[in-house]
Amino acid sequence: MFPSAVKIADSEGNSLVTSYALYRPDGSWSVMLVNRDETNPHSVRLEFDDSANKKTAYFSGPVRLATFGSEQYVWINDGLNSHADPDGPLVATTVDGGPHTTFNFPKASITVLRGNVRGLTDSGRGENGGN
Repeated sequence: MFPSAVKIADSEGNSLVTSYALYRPDGSWSVMLVNRDETNPHSVRLEFDDSANKKTAYFSGPVRLATFGSEQYVWINDGLNSHADPDGPLVATTVDGGPHTTFNFPKASITVLRGNVRGLTDSGRGENGGN
């Protein structure tokens, strides 16, 4: 896991989106974005900052997105008859990555992005950040 940050906050400065970046054994990257904002969708452009080599890289080629949020899962509180409705499935799609790619994610959701990042060396995986 690598440090990551998203600069999306409410009017009081509380972070609304949390991110987690992971370099996978197959050489690809995964970034999980948790949108804790129960009211609004958000979007980000991701940058991977290689601090060792002072370079910035981006997802390139196909990037797979998997999203699970309030549209896929709602808990109905009904005592002993409580249940989820709806109860999945997650929404999956693929987009082309690049420096200008914007990733959108719905309110109250978890989105995982997975793809390759061109320009990061194996030894300089660096820090990751989103903005």
